Amino acid sequence: MHLNFAKFSNYIKQVNPSSWSISAKLLIVIFLAATIPMSLTAYNNLKLSLENLSTSEFHKLEVIAVSNASRLDQLIIGNRLITNQIASNADIVNFLATNSPLRENLLTKVDKSLDIILRSSSDYDAVFIIDKNGICRASTNPTFVGQNQNSQDYFKKAIQGKTAESVNFLVEATSGRPGLFFAHPIRSDRGETLGVAVLKIQGADVWQVINSMRVDSHVRAFLVDQRGIIISHPNKSFLYRSLTKLPSGIQKELETQKKYGRGRVSSLELPKLAKVMLGARQIGHVDYYSPIEKTHQIAGFAPLETEPWILGVNKPKDIFEAPMRSMIWQNTLFVLIVGGFAVLASLLLSNQLIKSIRALIKAGKALQKGEFKPELLEKTSRSQDDLGRLACVFLKMAEEVKNREQNLKSQLKNLRVEIDETKKERQISEITKTEYFKELQKKVQRLKNRANPEEQSEAEYFQDLHKKAKDQKTRFIANL
Repeated sequence: MHLNFAKFSNYIKQVNPSSWSISAKLLIVIFLAATIPMSLTAYNNLKLSLENLSTSEFHKLEVIAVSNASRLDQLIIGNRLITNQIASNADIVNFLATNSPLRENLLTKVDKSLDIILRSSSDYDAVFIIDKNGICRASTNPTFVGQNQNSQDYFKKAIQGKTAESVNFLVEATSGRPGLFFAHPIRSDRGETLGVAVLKIQGADVWQVINSMRVDSHVRAFLVDQRGIIISHPNKSFLYRSLTKLPSGIQKELETQKKYGRGRVSSLELPKLAKVMLGARQIGHVDYYSPIEKTHQIAGFAPLETEPWILGVNKPKDIFEAPMRSMIWQNTLFVLIVGGFAVLASLLLSNQLIKSIRALIKAGKALQKGEFKPELLEKTSRSQDDLGRLACVFLKMAEEVKNREQNLKSQLKNLRVEIDETKKERQISEITKTEYFKELQKKVQRLKNRANPEEQSEAEYFQDLHKKAKDQKTRFIANL
């Protein structure tokens, strides 16, 4: 436990910035100072550029959607006029209004008129006339003649007068070919509904009109009907599938009618796209994720004026963001290059700084040991920066320290001499106060008091004795 704590403490010390070297701190600071402002500026510019690019791309898709929707509206309006002309043809009106025996005489004229209309455009697949009972009486396609069409939506809407001009999308169950059916009621001069004129256009030809205006290969146009079912798409796997899950009632109705050439209509699971497109009354755009394609998409859409259909144009989001990703890499590379130059500059600067600091450290250690030499800071002191001035101050400080040290040594020597003299005097004082020295002094005094020659010889004797005492005193002091 103690060992782990020691390792942790050592790790904390290493991580703590206060323990880092000056060169490391300087390198980090210069690198951050060089790269952070550039990174923030580049991020802001890229963000604004991406927003502007997104706005421009959405606007472009909306323009394409509006253009294609207008072209489709023109096609629908033009064919409605043709259907109206068919329904207003006098031969056709008389054909349906005439009794059965006389109808055969007009059939040739009706067939000829229908055939002329069919050949007027390569988009027309069939033109036929249905009486009020739903029976096809004349057609450019002989297989239609005699068929009961009263279950078809285009016939119901036209014969019931719910709409003067009905357009219906239908996939033929037998051939699987899609088609647009334009129906218009045929009325007599008295306003009596006699039947319905129908013009069928091949769906494939209509889809070519929808996809004719493409800016690049990644842009795809698709058409969604009022139920949210895709009735036109370049990718056939998307055809006749709903954007989101259909209600059970509509699903049962479609299974019964098989309007799209199949029973059950599966979902593409695009609820975000369905939410903004279905029921839209004006142009718009949206970005969404396609689980089938597993990509993020952007789409612009526009509603048709003639039908409750929505025409959409989509594009993978990665395609228009590719230039931005390239810009991001370029900016990142530029920031790294500038950061590299900043690191190189900081290394050169820190190397010079560290050399000066290490010279000061070496001089300080030499001064501490008493081995300082001015040559250690000669090169550093010649610099005109702060470190050069610091080296000059250090040299002056070292000189003053040396002078003070010499003064202190001289004072210490004098102090030692004074201490030795004081010590000697104290020792002499201690000797003179002994009983032995006092006895000697008394003997000297007695010898001085003798006046005879013998006393003179005693005086000489005393001097000798005094000299011996003094020698003994000197030896004693020396031994101490």
